[in-house]
Amino acid sequence: MSLPNWLSKILVTMTSALLVIALVFGGIWLTRHPIPQGGLGPVAMVAGLAAMVYGARKS
Repeated sequence: MSLPNWLSKILVTMTSALLVIALVFGGIWLTRHPIPQGGLGPVAMVAGLAAMVYGARKS
């Protein structure tokens, strides 16, 4: 089931805005704390989500 074009654009824009906020706060947190015990897995997941959203914005 495909989303209407306008709804897809709204979702991508909202996801991009939330991702930027998460990256800012996550970056601030990482500069003040040691690497989490789970390693860099959470950082890689956020980077993967950022790449996916960037790809959706380009299309």
